[in-house]
Amino acid sequence: MSIESAFELVGFCGATTAVAYYLRGVRHTFPTNAGLALGILLCVSIVKYSINAIEWSGLFDTINLDYLEDYLDNIWPFTWFLFFFTSMMDTAARRLRHSEERYRQLVETNPDAVFCHRAGMIIIANPAAVELFGASSSEELIGRDFYSMVHADDVERLKSRREHIVQTRLSVPLTRAKFIQIDGRVIDVEVAGSLVAMDRGPMVQTVARDITARRKAEEALADSERRLSDIIEFLPDPTWVIDLDGRVVAWNKAIERMTGVKKKAILGKGGYAHAIPFYGEPRPTLIDLVLQRDRQWETNYLSFEEEDGLLLVGESFHPKMGEEGRFLSATAAKLYDAQGDVVGAVESVRDITAAKLAERDRERLIADLQGALAEVRTLSGLLPICAKCKNIRDDRGYWNQIESYITKHSKAEFSHSICPDCAKALYPDLHMQLK
Repeated sequence: MSIESAFELVGFCGATTAVAYYLRGVRHTFPTNAGLALGILLCVSIVKYSINAIEWSGLFDTINLDYLEDYLDNIWPFTWFLFFFTSMMDTAARRLRHSEERYRQLVETNPDAVFCHRAGMIIIANPAAVELFGASSSEELIGRDFYSMVHADDVERLKSRREHIVQTRLSVPLTRAKFIQIDGRVIDVEVAGSLVAMDRGPMVQTVARDITARRKAEEALADSERRLSDIIEFLPDPTWVIDLDGRVVAWNKAIERMTGVKKKAILGKGGYAHAIPFYGEPRPTLIDLVLQRDRQWETNYLSFEEEDGLLLVGESFHPKMGEEGRFLSATAAKLYDAQGDVVGAVESVRDITAAKLAERDRERLIADLQGALAEVRTLSGLLPICAKCKNIRDDRGYWNQIESYITKHSKAEFSHSICPDCAKALYPDLHMQLK
């Protein structure tokens, strides 16, 4: 065996010894790969400095150690590089493992269902996911095909979202889908997805939340809103509804007939657009005043009343409606949601033009009658009259002829004549001739 082979054998034995020493004790201090590199580095260092000691002592002057020294000089930098490289790799691996541990802790305590799958196979499932799918434990879910628990209507859509996540490494927003529980019951869920890096490769993380109860509540609310909309639609009085932003959200058939404005032309419009058919310009009406009081606009109503701070009643005249204008009576109130928060307002109007005109005619007739009565003078009470000459004493104590007194206190007028008895007594000859 050549001297070169002998020294290589010595180097190999030294490295083996160093690795064994590492495995016994140093591995508790350093990560595995870095410890192995450290063992090689120690072996090379021991041999290198042993050669230097041998050369310095001169014990083996007959042996040429230059070849071994050159060999060690060549591998010395490589061993240092190997040590630092493996140290960095082990540090990264340690951090990744630590990160995975923290991730698993967060997943386990998350109140939402969280599960990770690779190529559709579930790898991780937290307790909330176990409850969501109605499983007995996470072992019942791990290894199961995730898409076998997705409703057939949503499988392709969710697979497309998974491919998007894998290709772009971007999260996808919430969407609604249907999951199938272990017992076959279908539930409604909201799901979001993202990519997570794990020690054995990336996986798709899915976060899901059961919204079955919420969906039923939404459907009940939507059904209630439809019924309310139908009630408003067929009310005999013209009625409309606005939201908190003043946008028209309901416009029934009766108000279409009154204003000539179709529902499609007004729904969704704000900026007091609902006032234009009544006033010819955008301005606050009773429905706006019930949401935000304004004394200046309230004075424009012919009458204005407030009931319990919740209901406003007003009458107004609209000269631009119809040929001669219209009188309208309006009632407005706030609308509330299930939590008691104001969500809008509703107003109903009624055409009271005929009633107002009849009231005006009645008032005019009453005024005429009152005027006529004021001109009528009547005699009443006791009249002091002379038993002989028949003169009447007035309130001032003067005696007046009966003709002048009656004419003064009534509309009666006298035309004088003579009765037969007086004619016989005053003019007997003429009386005899007339007979």
